[in-house]
Order: sequence, then structure tokens, then C-alpha cells
Amino acid sequence: MHFGVVLQHFREHASPEAISEVARAAEELGYDSVWVMDHVVVPDVPEARRFTPLVYDPLLTLAYVAAKTGRVRLGTSVLVVPYRSPLVQAKMLSTLDALCGGRLILGVGAGWLPQEFEALGVSFRGRGSLMDEYLEAMRVLWTSEGPASFRGPTVRFENVFCEPKPVQRPHPPLWIGGGSEGALRRAARLGAAWHPSSRYAGVLAEKIEHLRRLSAAEGREPPPVRMRATLRLLPEGGTATERGPLIGTPEEVRASIRAYAAMGVSGFVLDAFYGSPPVERKGPVEVVAALRDFAGKVMPEFRERPA
Repeated sequence: MHFGVVLQHFREHASPEAISEVARAAEELGYDSVWVMDHVVVPDVPEARRFTPLVYDPLLTLAYVAAKTGRVRLGTSVLVVPYRSPLVQAKMLSTLDALCGGRLILGVGAGWLPQEFEALGVSFRGRGSLMDEYLEAMRVLWTSEGPASFRGPTVRFENVFCEPKPVQRPHPPLWIGGGSEGALRRAARLGAAWHPSSRYAGVLAEKIEHLRRLSAAEGREPPPVRMRATLRLLPEGGTATERGPLIGTPEEVRASIRAYAAMGVSGFVLDAFYGSPPVERKGPVEVVAALRDFAGKVMPEFRERPA
């Protein structure tokens, strides 16, 4: 079972010190990975206000964390692929994978906030097709033995080098975010892990079964399923005021993880300071305490299961 941690790189407690403190604690406590999300700008609209305007750049944050850690894997949950030129992304991601010694996990998504697309001058309605085209162009740049060429509907280049290549070959592992039909088909087609949020918990078994059928149609084994979920460990006898796969007493959370593992979930990325709906604000001291609690009271049962 894979366990990752969302870093404190957004909202009011975000700072270089908070990012470093949580990342180092995650590594010391035996977590497998640390994660960042992606907003270039945060529009002043109700649906975005839960983030606050402060969001550190995901790839620069991971480069910073790479220098502060030595083992833990570094992931994006998720990088919004249509926001940036695929050539620029390919260069930045392969450089990051080289600098961190092959620890990068590339979680990707098509995006969801129309006003952010508008600010960046990117088509919101065409984001799914842009994501597919950009991912294919990036894969060409990473895997070509010599100069790379690509001709797509919006991306075209001829005889270019994109060096360094990623340390992980043919490229860093892909996790496909989202719960739409397009996201499931993308994960099946690419043989990439599926990375849903806990908002899909109520329909997860149905979606996993559908993903298995789609993968079989592609001639592939079903990909891993790694869910992002809010972490709230309650004292014994405590009562939850919100619902989620990782909200409850230690025994309740262990039972929940067992149930999700039986469905086919093989990992969780933990939001220890942020959730949906928004919960109380927590600084790095409280986040590290929550991670320590989970590592001591929940994780040991699942460490016999492969990460």
C-alpha cells in the first residue's frame, strides 16, 4: 500500500519552512511520496476561494523539496497539462527527474477552473484534447533516440533535442487525475495509474470496474488506483463531523482502507491540512503531528502490502 502526503505549499500557512518541515517529516516517518497541486493564478471567484491566493509553483516546489530529502518520491497531484507549452513542460519535468535522481511521479489532469483557463488564454472547452496532444508530444520528446519531430493539431516541431532525458525510462510514471469518462479512458489507454479524489468514493467500485473493462479492451492489465483523501484521525470514541475514507478513529480508518483495498485501491495521498469541504486551518506542527499519528496507528497494518 502506497502512502503519500500533500505538502503545505498553498493556503495561509504555506511557506518554504512549512514545505520543508512536512517533507522531511514525511520521509522520516516512512511515507512513500510527497505531493503538490497546480494553480498558476487563483481567480477571485467563490469556487476558488478555498485555496487562498497563495499557491507556490508545483515544479519549483518539488525541486526545492528534492534538495531537502533523499528517498521520498516527488509527485504532482495534479499538474494541469493544458496550462503550459508541452515543450516547456517536457524540459522542466525531465530536468526535475534528473536532478532528484529519478524520484518524480507525474500526476496530470485536464483542469477544472474556467476562469483560470481564460486568464492563461487557453481553451477550457478543448482542454481534454489539448491534454492528450500535449502528453503525446512530451512522450515523443522523452523517448526519441535522436532529434524529435511531432505534428499534431496545435503542436508541431521538427528535429529538436530535449535534453536531459528523464532518469526513469521511458519517462516518469503517470498518474491520471479526475473521475470523468475521459480520465478513465486516458488511464486505460496509457496504462497509467488512476488518481481520483475522495469525491468519487461513493461510486469508486463502479468506476474501478469500468476502468478494468477499458483496460482489457486496450489489451492492458488494470492500472493501480491511488486515491487522494482528507486525513482526520479522531480519538477513540470520537465522532466525525464530516465523511471521507480517512476520517474516523484509527480502527475505523484501518477498516476503511481494508474496504478500499478490496475494491482495488492500492494507495492514498493524504491531505492532512486541507479538505473538501474546507476544514480548520492547520500549521506545519499540527500537520506533522497528524502524519505521525497516522504512521504509528494506521500504516503498520498495511506495510506488508506492496507500495
